[in-house]
Amino acid sequence: MKILVLTMTCGNGHNAVANALEESFLSRGISCKVCNIFQSNKRLEALNNDAYSFACSKIPHLYDFVWNKQRKRNPEKRYTGLGTYFIKRALIPNANEINTYAPDVIICTHVYASNIVCNLKRNHKINESIPTYTFLLDYCVCPYFEDSILVDGVFTPSEITHPELISRGYNEKQLHAFGYPVNNKYYAEFDKTALRNKLNIPQDAMVALSLNGGNGIGKAEKLISILNKSQIPNLYIINVCGKNQKLKNKIDRLVKKENYQNVLNMGFSKNIEELMASSDILFTRAGSTFLSEAVQMNLVPIIRERTQANETLNKKLFLKQNICYEMKKLSDAPKVIKAILNSPEDLATKKQNLKSFNKPYGLNKVIEYILKANKQ
Repeated sequence: MKILVLTMTCGNGHNAVANALEESFLSRGISCKVCNIFQSNKRLEALNNDAYSFACSKIPHLYDFVWNKQRKRNPEKRYTGLGTYFIKRALIPNANEINTYAPDVIICTHVYASNIVCNLKRNHKINESIPTYTFLLDYCVCPYFEDSILVDGVFTPSEITHPELISRGYNEKQLHAFGYPVNNKYYAEFDKTALRNKLNIPQDAMVALSLNGGNGIGKAEKLISILNKSQIPNLYIINVCGKNQKLKNKIDRLVKKENYQNVLNMGFSKNIEELMASSDILFTRAGSTFLSEAVQMNLVPIIRERTQANETLNKKLFLKQNICYEMKKLSDAPKVIKAILNSPEDLATKKQNLKSFNKPYGLNKVIEYILKANKQ
């Protein structure tokens, strides 16, 4: 059996899921290959990535307007408009990849990928009988999902998204709420004391973990300054910049200038699960990956200010489910921490709600479903 996983570099969550799928299939002795849908055209790949980064950081209101307008477009107009335009130049390269590799199953971790496969099937450019599955990785339905209705299945993090998917043309048999496909490493048993020793963090510290996206939208350096001026006892801050080297350098200079002894500033980290397990508080944007990992770790997230598009809808759902805290502006950070310290009952309620909301082992459920559906 050969599995082809199609992903996209815009946003690390799609790649994290693709890599987790590859690792899991290979561990079962099943051939699996991960491909970036724009890998044959580096200029096009850079254009998509740079445009996304620019829109999020420089023109967020315009980005939100366009995203929401496209999300609400008439689903009967599928296969037309921006969604089709964005994938146009990637169609032939991906047809060549699929026809050359000849997979038994195709799995897509981004809607552009499943839109490409459905377009190719509809136009008879690839074997139309190849079972194809796609992921909805947000707690809302993003634009252009109506273009993927030819897939055999959609794996979602929650049933909450299903009514809208059905309104876009899907049927119930296509939809599978297996939970977010969190990497299996988040299910390990963690020793908080040992992890803090490993990171040289005082055992009696109140550890705040700040996770930042690659676009540097969240002003992490200002959050660190505000928290250090708040006089919260024994506060220790772990800040993760991801692949944003510019942000890391900026915070390194801040830490040195202010002589902060309570800040661990990190770049890209492969052990976010250990950082979460070491922490008491989590500051994060409302991307579905970080939120879902927090859910699995039973770590109630504090969602940062200035959410955009899908993040705003993710945040609204988490607030409705009473499984997060919210910052409306940067200066709210100390107030939220003090509210947590002053109301342990509220924190306990949110943690219990997290357990009820959680759908564990989503990745394993997806793999088991695919293998069973395809008689492996």
